[in-house]
Amino acid sequence: MDLSIVIPVYRSAASVGPLYEAIMSSCAAFVGQFELILVEDCGGDDSWEQIQGLASVDSRVRGLRLTRNFGQHYALTAGLSVSSGKWVVTMDCDLQDDPSCIPVLLQTACDQRADVVLVRRLRRADSWMNRVTSKAFYGLFRMLSGLEMDPAVGSYRLMSRRVVQQYLQLPERYRFFGGLIQWLGFPTVSVDLPHRRRFAGRSSYNLLRRVRLAMDAVLSFSDRPLKAMVAAGAAISTLSAIYAVVILFQRLTSRIPEIGYASVIISLYLLTGVILLCTGVLGLYVGRVYHEVKGRPVFVIAEDTRES
Repeated sequence: MDLSIVIPVYRSAASVGPLYEAIMSSCAAFVGQFELILVEDCGGDDSWEQIQGLASVDSRVRGLRLTRNFGQHYALTAGLSVSSGKWVVTMDCDLQDDPSCIPVLLQTACDQRADVVLVRRLRRADSWMNRVTSKAFYGLFRMLSGLEMDPAVGSYRLMSRRVVQQYLQLPERYRFFGGLIQWLGFPTVSVDLPHRRRFAGRSSYNLLRRVRLAMDAVLSFSDRPLKAMVAAGAAISTLSAIYAVVILFQRLTSRIPEIGYASVIISLYLLTGVILLCTGVLGLYVGRVYHEVKGRPVFVIAEDTRES
């Protein structure tokens, strides 16, 4: 198999047919043997029926249906686990990623001898809210993890087989696809390609889901929040010690008749809040360790069109 195209599908029944047609017209003339792997992430619509219909008439199409909604990054992992191509393309199902650019990615990888070709989205055709939250997410991620990631890059990319194999060997239960691929460190180049409007529907990544993704990414890639807690604790302890010396000096020199009630209460509330915050951050990391130790699979496949 020369090329595998892995696409997670979530509440995109209207896009499945046009997506299939666009990929077939793009790859049939420029790619040798290829397969299209569509992973239905239990969106609750009739996407799976659409995928089954395509798989029944075209052997190049393979459909996977997960037992429940695991999320985009886990659906990608499921698709990659069954892919067999020397090269693998991942992309979204909403046709904002142009399938006609797949030959460009293959040619770029060959010309520049790269294992990963990233697609930078020119003039993103998203709402201003999506663009702002995306930039905020990558800014927060860069600050807390130290890993540079381009906010113009999404899941649309080309990877060699050795990149996919190394990615699948990573043991993490919490998957941040783009960060893990970058962490592997294989030779990477990027190409600038146009970004199109969604064919149908609307993005399922609301603000809450983006916040959860940001938390998963930061906690999976960095211990900087723990180091920040140590630094904050040291700073507050230093300031408290200085304040205590000042109060003691004022008390001994009779500049104040007694230590003020307000200062005691404010200090108590401040330190209690810091302690609770630090305990909460520690709890998040302990929870991550708890889930990693259990060793549950990151996805469960309910149906496979190759086995039905």
